[in-house]
Amino acid sequence: MRRLTLAVALVALVLYLHVPDRAIQCVASLVFITICVSFIYIRIISRAVTVRRLAREFRITRFERQELLLYLENRSFLPVTLCYLADTPGTLSIAADDGRWIQSLRPRERMMARYQVLGNERGEYRVGPIHLTVHDPLGFFSLTKEIDDCCTVMVRPARIEPGISLDSGIPQGSILVRDPRYEDMTLYRSVRDYAPGDEMKRINWKSSARHGKLFTNEFESSLNCPTFVFLDLEADHYPAKQRYAVAESVIERAAAIVGLASIERQHCGFASTGIVDGSPAESGSPAAAEPAETAPHLQPSSPPGPRGGITSSMFFRRYVCRSIVQTTAPRCWFARCRRSPRAGVYTMRGRRAPTSRRG
Repeated sequence: MRRLTLAVALVALVLYLHVPDRAIQCVASLVFITICVSFIYIRIISRAVTVRRLAREFRITRFERQELLLYLENRSFLPVTLCYLADTPGTLSIAADDGRWIQSLRPRERMMARYQVLGNERGEYRVGPIHLTVHDPLGFFSLTKEIDDCCTVMVRPARIEPGISLDSGIPQGSILVRDPRYEDMTLYRSVRDYAPGDEMKRINWKSSARHGKLFTNEFESSLNCPTFVFLDLEADHYPAKQRYAVAESVIERAAAIVGLASIERQHCGFASTGIVDGSPAESGSPAAAEPAETAPHLQPSSPPGPRGGITSSMFFRRYVCRSIVQTTAPRCWFARCRRSPRAGVYTMRGRRAPTSRRG
């Protein structure tokens, strides 16, 4: 309540009770009743106007925009002449006028307020609380309340091309290839004319008897390509110049390889020497259970600090994972930073490593 409005109401009440002039009493009573009605109005409206979010968790990639929705409703039988709504996006980037609205609502009216946020850096961001301010029609009173309805925006590494292809591995899998070395006898494709040198067991005798000449069965070629990605985030392994920018590009490439394996429904192990939320990532910790959840929090370890732990997880299909200690993956890529002698820029290259039974 404004002090000036309260003072005017008290003066009007004193004039009405102690001044015998009828005109002054009429004016004083009108002012006092108006202020009282405005006070009752603002109390009703402040309880009747509600704001809530339609979703409380979002997952986006770096440099991607996400639309946030707020549901504003007037539950009273009175109109809202002026309502100021503001959301708190935190450190996420928004346009100059986004996240703030000035609205008027009819009785029982509902509306949707929306704006977009941009994730420029990886991490987990908290959006909220919501601030709502309502005014009475004459401007005597205003009431502001803070609504503790927050949401979380998780920004993952940016989408880039993984730079590799899953074209070799174990026969009889879910990846279709054109390499006859991985031919799967259980996936029949078609028949073709017999060629000298074809094995007798590949001849389709029914089609040969029907057409009077020999035909050979053809099968699809498929493979499984279990992979393991080791992400080296020891800060002293990177050049001092643009260290964290180079590490960010390495994290993006490692996430792209893990994402490719997930899309192809392949087993994929992941390990990193970085730190999560300021502490070394350890195998079996909740944050280490899934690279999709760990990647937004993963940071290079400080040069003078202790050596980071190992984050290990095994993937199957769409990020359905379980912790591992040992792996027999035939392909392993080491995410390391190397200097390109041509362009003079830092890139991450994948190289095949010998199979090891230790994760």
